[in-house]
Amino acid sequence: MNKILIVGERSTSLSGYAYADSFVEILQNYGYQVRSFDCTRVETAFGVLSRFRLNRISASIFSYLINQRFEELCTSFEPDFCFVLKGDTILPKTLSRLKKRLKTRFILFYPDNPFLFTNGNSNPGVVESLALYDVVLSWSLALMPILTSLGVRHVCYFPFGYDARFFEHFLPKEPLYDVGFIGTADDERFELLSQIVKRLPLLKIGVWGNRWDEYKDQDEILYERYCGSAEYKQQMVDRLRACKIVLNPLRLQNYTAHNMRSLEAAAAEVFQLATYSHEHADILFTENESIAMYKDVDDLERKINWYLDHPEERIKMAAEAKKRVEIYSLQKMLKLFFDRGGCFCSPLL
Repeated sequence: MNKILIVGERSTSLSGYAYADSFVEILQNYGYQVRSFDCTRVETAFGVLSRFRLNRISASIFSYLINQRFEELCTSFEPDFCFVLKGDTILPKTLSRLKKRLKTRFILFYPDNPFLFTNGNSNPGVVESLALYDVVLSWSLALMPILTSLGVRHVCYFPFGYDARFFEHFLPKEPLYDVGFIGTADDERFELLSQIVKRLPLLKIGVWGNRWDEYKDQDEILYERYCGSAEYKQQMVDRLRACKIVLNPLRLQNYTAHNMRSLEAAAAEVFQLATYSHEHADILFTENESIAMYKDVDDLERKINWYLDHPEERIKMAAEAKKRVEIYSLQKMLKLFFDRGGCFCSPLL
C-alpha cells in the first residue's frame, strides 16, 4: 500500500472546507495510507504553545519551525509520495535535504500563478523550489513551457478538479436569481458587478462570498444584492443552482486558463457566463456549445439579456458542460495520477 503525505491548508471545522481536505479523503477512500501536514497554521509550528499570544513572533521563527516539523514527519513517515498543495512555507533547502535522504516522489500543485507575488500568493522560495520537485502539476497550459524552461523535469496539465461527492444530488428547484456570483470580492469583481447592477437594475442578482462588506460604502445598491459569506460543499452547489446565470470573471492570473468555478459550475449543471479564455473556448469546453463567454462589460450585458430570453439554450449548454467535465472530478484525476505512478497526462490533451 502506497503511503501519501498531503501538504496544504486544512479546514478547522466541519462547516469549513479547504481543497486539501478533498485530496486526503479521496485518497483514503482509495485505500492509500494517507497523512496530512498543514503548513499554514501556527498550531502546526508551535504545538501547545500556540494557545499563548504568539503574534509578535517573527515570520522567520515560524518558517523554521514549520520546516522542522515537516522534515521530521517526512523522515518518520517515509511517504512514497509527498503531494504539496501550494506549500508557500516549505523552503527549498528543506526539500533538497529530504530528496537526498528519502526515496519519496515530491509533487507540487500550485493553485495560483507561482510567478505573481500578489494577494498573499507565492514568494521567491516557491519559484526557487520548482526544479526540486519530481513533478509539477499546472492548471494552466500557458504556464507549462515556463515551468519547463526553469528546469522542472515533469510538468503535467492538471485542471482544477472538483470533488464529485458534492455534486451527486441536485435539488429540483426553480432558480431564484437571474444572475449570481459566488466568490471573494476584489476591485475588478466589484467594478464588474457594479456596472451590471447599474445597467440591469430590474434583474434579481445574488452575490455570495467573503470581503464584500469592505465595499459596502462604495456601492450600496450592489451591497443590497449581497446574500451572505462564502459557503462550501453541498451548500455552494445549492447556491450555484439557485441562479439562471452564474458569472465567472477570471482574475488576472487565470486570464488564459480557467478557475475552480469553471469546473464546479459545469459539474453543478448550471449555465455560466465566463471571461473569454483559450482554455474555456477550446480545451475544457467548446464556445457556444458548453460555455458562453464575454470579452468586456458591454458584451456581458448583451449576453445576459439574450440568454435570459433563451432558457432552452442555457439548459442545453449546461447539460453539455456537465458531460464535458465528468473526467475532471478529483476522484478520476487522482486515481489516474497514482495509477500511473505519480505521473499524469490529461485525457483531453
